[in-house]
Amino acid sequence: MPRIQELYEKEHNHEEHKRALTNREAALRNQGASDEAVAEALADKEDDPQPLTEEELEEREKLLEEGFKEWTKR
Repeated sequence: MPRIQELYEKEHNHEEHKRALTNREAALRNQGASDEAVAEALADKEDDPQPLTEEELEEREKLLEEGFKEWTKR
């Protein structure tokens, strides 16, 4: 798998995870869960998807620039 695809998949997985947490929090609050219960349910776990690091963001930008060098505006 190309590196750029790996980076985008990692970023996508993290964004989906954040969206799921937001939805879960809203559902818990609608059910009347306490702040402690919400915090416990939303606590970070070891296997949660992680955001891209600064190095990975820089690498992604570099790969994007390399991939589109030859394109011209029309």
